[in-house]
Amino acid sequence: MAPDRAPTRPASGSSPVDPLAALLARLPQRPAPGLDRALDATASCLARHGLARTTMTDLAKEMGVSRSTLYRCFSSVEEAAWTLMAREAYRFFDAFGQIVESGTGPQPVVALAAEFVRFTAEHPVMNRLLHEEPEFVGRVVTRHFGALVDYAAAVVTPLVAAAMDRGMIRRRDPVKLAQWMGRVVAVCILAPPADGLDQLLEEMLLPLLEGEPAVLSTT
Repeated sequence: MAPDRAPTRPASGSSPVDPLAALLARLPQRPAPGLDRALDATASCLARHGLARTTMTDLAKEMGVSRSTLYRCFSSVEEAAWTLMAREAYRFFDAFGQIVESGTGPQPVVALAAEFVRFTAEHPVMNRLLHEEPEFVGRVVTRHFGALVDYAAAVVTPLVAAAMDRGMIRRRDPVKLAQWMGRVVAVCILAPPADGLDQLLEEMLLPLLEGEPAVLSTT
């Protein structure tokens, strides 16, 4: 069977092209609803075969379309996988926005972070990548971990700032707070605690999110 796409060949004397780095340079925005069918097919194939063994032919067959039709959506399986992850992440970003709209305190924010960690652990695609594709995970962690966290933090920062404006969480630098929250959640995904996830995240995040400390009277 012919390969789905010819590999990128570096120019003479240049370093090999890292396709993951190229994808991270243009991380996906919120996927359009029209991609849902292709993303559902991607989820099914990746859960069944894993990233390394899934081809564009597999995705096209799962969708019931030709490869040329599929290439109008994605240029590679990795791009499809990242877009799928973006769709799942944006669903939680939307939930964060709903929490901000509700005007409640910081506890629901921490609960949502714990829910995202559990969702990732139970998601059939993420579970397979984390436990059965160590080469891919290692490449992401060692080369691109910071870029991924900063990408998520950039999306969340306006929501963090809005929560501060509504008095839900303590006012501080929203960019730094979003980056810290993203790193805490990412570490919990990569190295989940055996138990007590909610308590761990409360210990790590609530001191940063809770309101200004009371001012002691000096009189």
